[in-house]
Amino acid sequence: ETLLLEAIDASNASITDVGLQHLAALTKIHSLNFKGCKYLTDNCLDQLHHVQYTLHYLDLSCCPGITYMGISKLFILKDLKYMNLENTISSRNRLSYIAQLKDALPRCKISL
Repeated sequence: ETLLLEAIDASNASITDVGLQHLAALTKIHSLNFKGCKYLTDNCLDQLHHVQYTLHYLDLSCCPGITYMGISKLFILKDLKYMNLENTISSRNRLSYIAQLKDALPRCKISL
């Protein structure tokens, strides 16, 4: 019997963009929690394409290295049901960015 990893709670971990590359083989992930991961940047979000059909929950709250440029890379996560972006995107155009995100992912509940 094969066991599949479905959730990762890396909240407040010192994970980096390079470290996230090691998760590429985990294609059945449903839930990722990166809350408070201060070393993650927009570049790491490119690594999430391998879970674009399985990811339902994503927490990027309190990740200061994530900007709208990174968030726009998540538009491919069409099955996402919940995303937490509290204390993440700080920009004077924040509301515009969030509106674009909601248009791209209409079935996803987004917490700000």
